[in-house]
Amino acid sequence: MAQDVEEKSSPVETQLPDSPANFEWQHLPEIKGAFLLPDNWHFLKQKQGETQAYFLTREDIAKNGRFSTGLSINVIPKVEEKTGYPAAAYAKAFISVAGPETNEEVLERARLGEETMPGFGVRTRSTNDAGSPVITHRIAFGNTETGTCYLISFESPEAQWEEAWSKGELMLTKFLLDQSV
Repeated sequence: MAQDVEEKSSPVETQLPDSPANFEWQHLPEIKGAFLLPDNWHFLKQKQGETQAYFLTREDIAKNGRFSTGLSINVIPKVEEKTGYPAAAYAKAFISVAGPETNEEVLERARLGEETMPGFGVRTRSTNDAGSPVITHRIAFGNTETGTCYLISFESPEAQWEEAWSKGELMLTKFLLDQSV
């Protein structure tokens, strides 16, 4: 579970690196970030209260109301005020909850990040509402300076995981976040 979280002062205000073949950078100006969006995939953003959510998905959520393969990003500012937990502790709890009590088989866990942006990761297998197996790869970062928590998940049906992960791995390891947010 390698992570390359770029630490530029503001990725949306600076020159982004070239995107890999068959991807383009999707700017997320509300959080001063950018993620890789595969060609012919869809982008949707939503906001609920102060939480900003982004979806980079193979299926069109606006048309279908859901997705089976894609990346979701939830950014929660001032998480300690909302939950009573510092951002890093909340990120760790988000990852730690995965397991038998949530009907998930834990495939792997990892510690990511650094002092100001500690992160945690987990990959699980579970079943969807139709009873089909789904693989989910989650990472969570807690910004200790700003109190913002980043909850990021990539999921796909297990039968399509290898093909989907060829995109998802890049999406989860090559993204830009401004650590001042």
